[in-house]
Amino acid sequence: MKSTNINSTFDLINTLSKVAGFPFLPKEGRKGSGKKLSCGIKSSPFLLFYNCSLIIFLILITSCLIYFHFIHIIELEFIEDIHIFQISITVSTGIINLIITSLKLRNNIYIMINKMSVLDNLLKTDNKMKLKYTHMSRKKIIFSVIAFIILVLCDFLIFTKGSLSFAYVLDIDLGLYIHMVILMQYVYFVCYIRERLVLLNSYIMTSKTINVTSRKTLFSELGIIQFDKTNCETFLSDEFIFPSEEKQTNAIISGASFTYFEYFKRQKLHFQLLRVAQESLCDICSIINDMYGFQILLLFITIFTELTSNFYYQILCIASFYGENSLLILPSIWTMFYFTLIFVSTVVCHLASEEGNRSGVLLHRILLIPELHSETVSEIKLFLHQVKYRKIKFTAWDIFTINLKILGSIAGAAITVLVILVQFHKIV
Repeated sequence: MKSTNINSTFDLINTLSKVAGFPFLPKEGRKGSGKKLSCGIKSSPFLLFYNCSLIIFLILITSCLIYFHFIHIIELEFIEDIHIFQISITVSTGIINLIITSLKLRNNIYIMINKMSVLDNLLKTDNKMKLKYTHMSRKKIIFSVIAFIILVLCDFLIFTKGSLSFAYVLDIDLGLYIHMVILMQYVYFVCYIRERLVLLNSYIMTSKTINVTSRKTLFSELGIIQFDKTNCETFLSDEFIFPSEEKQTNAIISGASFTYFEYFKRQKLHFQLLRVAQESLCDICSIINDMYGFQILLLFITIFTELTSNFYYQILCIASFYGENSLLILPSIWTMFYFTLIFVSTVVCHLASEEGNRSGVLLHRILLIPELHSETVSEIKLFLHQVKYRKIKFTAWDIFTINLKILGSIAGAAITVLVILVQFHKIV
């Protein structure tokens, strides 16, 4: 069975990303020589040309559609003012997200991949576990792509009654595809953090020792402390202890029962390494927020616009008693697709955050054990302090935290906007 540093879902996401004009996501990080980790993604000339051509195409088509619609030179069948508003928001945010994501990936992706590779080695991430989540991710990604393709084909079959309506459908669907690929990348990395948090929490509740190496090497590879050759030669130069497999016990903590470890130093080492792993996961979370925070904010704005626009269009069609059934059913299906995207992203972020908070609960439970050595207790308290101030959370450009609570806010805002639009339509 072939092992992977992250997992093979990268291949599928890379294929989808190339179609959207994004640079390649590397499978492995490049270890830096000297002081810094090397970073940056070398894009092929063809990919750069394709990226620029796609952006220019989207800008030209959108500008032409807006121009032709408002000066009424050519009547666009089935296209109302609400559709022009939709395409303006969706395509403009898609172009911005494409540019920003490409730049952010070049600056940060290798640093994050390096941390993920070292962390997988530290936690001894089992390859079977990776493949399990890989198959689950593949199924979800393939299902989303198939659903998107079916909806796009329905758009072309129903709404394309001329060259301009064809351009409208192509333009808005390309903008939505860019948003969908960004969301797939984002959800993939968030799922990675959640899976490793589950593994870390399982290590908290067992005495099974994780991979160990020298402190200097481990901290340097994770970017926690950068060492220069000219100074700090003796700082953290002592090696982590490698406990012998013969003496290692697999004592499991269950409720209030606990089998005391033979060597208290192994206890301290155990939680110290877990602290390093949790700190590294927090760093990866910060990099993800930095890379995708603004794009996710624009994505939420886009999906909110699409949801309210589709609902408003359906209300107008029902109130005016016009339009074919297909013109009402298809926007309803698109609405379900948009809601599924935003629901999945919020649920994944919420589960990852809750798994991070569960670490503190488990550590508090361990402190109830009276047989713990005083040095182990001190190490656990330091771990608790770290969990308290280094939380796993995902934000949309620090404007709001992405969790299940945001769904209620979106629903309330959408209803408010719809009521205002309907009242305004009656007045006009």
